[in-house]
Amino acid sequence: MLFDEPDEQFGLWGRCIGHGGMPETRTRTRDLPRATEGIYTRANWRRVAAKISDGIAIPRATVLEGPNPFIPGEEDKFTPHGYAVLTLDGPKLTEQVLDPTGTVIYEKTLAS
Repeated sequence: MLFDEPDEQFGLWGRCIGHGGMPETRTRTRDLPRATEGIYTRANWRRVAAKISDGIAIPRATVLEGPNPFIPGEEDKFTPHGYAVLTLDGPKLTEQVLDPTGTVIYEKTLAS
């Protein structure tokens, strides 16, 4: 999950990166609207609306959707696996999300 805006209170870019090994069902992601901006065209990214949970504002986010070819016999039941890489180059901070084959499916410079 990539939060689309920094947290209101702390100004931090939130990320939930944990899709490298544990299966996640597609129940909550399958029917979400597709993210169509150019940064999301390398994979099937979906939009999650902003909401308030227990009095805390949770900004709009984008999640990875689609079948998982690495779970034989249940490919359509689980979302894709992948991992994230942060690259620091002086003041420049770039994040990438890669699929299990090492293909970059998302890339954004957060600071320069």
